[in-house]
Amino acid sequence: MQIMKIFRCNTSPYQSPDFSYKEKKELESLGINYLDTNQDASILITNTLTKIPDLDIKGVELIIHPNSGYDNFPLSFVEKANVPIIIGSEIRASAVSEYILYCLFKRFSKVPFQKSWNRSWKGRSLLRDQQVLLIGRGKIGTIIKDSLLPLVEKIWTVDPFINEDDILNTPFEAPLHQCGVVILCSGLNETSRNIIDAKFLKSLPKDATIINAARGKLINQEDLLSFLKERPEAYAYLDVFEKEPAVLEELNLPNLSLTSHIAGVFDALDDTIIAFEKRVITDFKHERENFEKKYHDSILKNRIHDNILI
Repeated sequence: MQIMKIFRCNTSPYQSPDFSYKEKKELESLGINYLDTNQDASILITNTLTKIPDLDIKGVELIIHPNSGYDNFPLSFVEKANVPIIIGSEIRASAVSEYILYCLFKRFSKVPFQKSWNRSWKGRSLLRDQQVLLIGRGKIGTIIKDSLLPLVEKIWTVDPFINEDDILNTPFEAPLHQCGVVILCSGLNETSRNIIDAKFLKSLPKDATIINAARGKLINQEDLLSFLKERPEAYAYLDVFEKEPAVLEELNLPNLSLTSHIAGVFDALDDTIIAFEKRVITDFKHERENFEKKYHDSILKNRIHDNILI
């Protein structure tokens, strides 16, 4: 069998300084040549910084994209590519889900860590009294829904690409005036861009909580800022932004908590990425006939619905 050759197009700033060395060592243990250029590469590893339209994929047999977001893949590229493009949504799913849950518990389940009872203490509302609007039911949306079902009053799920009786097509099919929590778990496409805008926000309770660790352009940021200024009882947690890189100092509101793309970052991220890549490559080498069936949900081309990359 011909030795496969692999090239990584980019690394991300949050990866450790020795990530490339560790990745090269681990992948070469599979009997693969780790290249310095994409010339003669049979496997490409991309990320969200890769300029996908500029890629020369002649001779490429497999593309691994160990990221959740794939906004940089044009629909036309995916449609024309005759090789499987494997998306690593599973890599960060737990970390992003825990980020979302942490924000929720911080907002609603504050615990007074004190040695004696103070009867004057107030400020602990419960999730059981909240109706949640969950936008997107992919891997992260499923984790969040399963986690919150026993805790909240009601979950309304919006996903126009899932045909199930309890899934709504648009947010306005839910009673927004009762949804005190809005959680964004959707990918970015023409159906979801600016799905949170002034009209939507106006329909929410005055003390609504909004959490976005998905894609920044799901929210019209100016509309959100106006909403938060007009309704000081409301609160938002943002890890992604409409315009990036964001200048966080310009988004200084008392009812807005900001982080910068850390929802999916955790101590073992580098090792988890490399383990994912090794598993995909091993399966591709040794289970070629069943590969596309095994990775059906992770192949980007299978996420095209009605000419939309979801």
